[in-house]
Amino acid sequence: MTNRHQFRANWHEYNNGTYFVTICCKNHCHYLGEIMSGEIMYSPIGLIAKNCLDQISTHFPDVELWNYVVMPNHIHLILHIPVKENPLFTSSLKKLGCLKPQRHNAQPDKEFHHKSRLSVIIGQFKSTVTRKAKELSIQFQWQKRYHDHIIRDRQSFIKIMNYIELNIVNWQNDCFYN
Repeated sequence: MTNRHQFRANWHEYNNGTYFVTICCKNHCHYLGEIMSGEIMYSPIGLIAKNCLDQISTHFPDVELWNYVVMPNHIHLILHIPVKENPLFTSSLKKLGCLKPQRHNAQPDKEFHHKSRLSVIIGQFKSTVTRKAKELSIQFQWQKRYHDHIIRDRQSFIKIMNYIELNIVNWQNDCFYN
């Protein structure tokens, strides 16, 4: 089997940190709704997706969904997965979160991403939306993978928050607009 996770950072296990995640509909189909007069008009599946996003912290109580936007053919979200309490970590190490380790501390490549907390959370979200669509006989499919970006500093966080907040307004200039 080819390493389908080779685009993930091999120095990060994706079990904690702050992530900007983009999940696309298959073939960029407008399953989730349409933008009209600067607002998203959710389709039935778009409402299901929104409700499932709102429930992430219910299913994963320590995880925080800091921001999201549902667009016609994709979703952007900022998800924070805190470091799990471990007596071996000192408080100063916990603050490092997803900073890249020094070269001599880097772990060898591992097949771990598909079992990471981020992957499990996104996988559960996608499968729940898909299952509910099938229950309602709504035609719907996600793109197989998702894109993630590790947010490592405040400047990047602010830029991404602004991008999400303005995504609907800037829809016609969006790379997913079609």
